[in-house]
Amino acid sequence: MKRFILSLINNCAFSPHGSQASAGTHGVQDNLVIPDEHDNIDIKALQLSAEQGDADAQNTLGECYYYGWGMLSGEHMIHDMEKAFSCWFKAANQGNANAQRRLGECFWFGDGVLRNKSESFRWYQKAAEQGDAEAQYCLAFLYLHGIEVPRNKEEAIRLYQESAKQGFLLARKCLEELK
Repeated sequence: MKRFILSLINNCAFSPHGSQASAGTHGVQDNLVIPDEHDNIDIKALQLSAEQGDADAQNTLGECYYYGWGMLSGEHMIHDMEKAFSCWFKAANQGNANAQRRLGECFWFGDGVLRNKSESFRWYQKAAEQGDAEAQYCLAFLYLHGIEVPRNKEEAIRLYQESAKQGFLLARKCLEELK
């Protein structure tokens, strides 16, 4: 997996990002198609839907470019961060919360775009306002540490609580540490 996935730290004191990957999860999760066999993704059909403006298809196609999922013209997809960013940008501008959070990650790490913490904050905020638990967690970190916003422990706690209510375990961990 990409550097960003591997570098995630499970401690809210060090990183706004957490990894709650659920191995073996298949089906639909957060408007993201997670197939049993990543190579069986019909990339051409996904591209057609994405080109027709389907935000969920754009988001999922972004994931395919990010992870190198699927086959195209008999070849395995390769990791292409710029294409992933482009797909997520289109989906995010249509209100797809998962894509908005992914843009927050891209801007935070400079993946597929120049690093920009202000833009990262903006996209996390958009996704968090839609109830995206991971975006709420990331935004809470930014408030807790005063990154791109004045330090606000109360707002950080509120956001961690919102994230934790949805079962995001790292938010619960951070709440325990803040007590």
